[in-house]
Amino acid sequence: MPIEAWVAVGVIAAGAVLAMLHALASAVRLETHIHDTKVQAAKLKRVYAEQVAAIEAARELNNGVEIVGQGSASRSQAA
Repeated sequence: MPIEAWVAVGVIAAGAVLAMLHALASAVRLETHIHDTKVQAAKLKRVYAEQVAAIEAARELNNGVEIVGQGSASRSQAA
């Protein structure tokens, strides 16, 4: 086989290896992105649950409390 043929085979083989490495890197990048998105979603769910719990705790603390404002004062004067 002439040297040009061996060079061509080498170039094709190198291109194939680079293509496989690119595909592997793309797959790893996608999996990393998916993992990061799942981590971020879990964090947001935890923060949301904490906020809902804080709102519920505040509602329990304010249960039975009447807030008196200008509207209440004007109603009592009219009566």
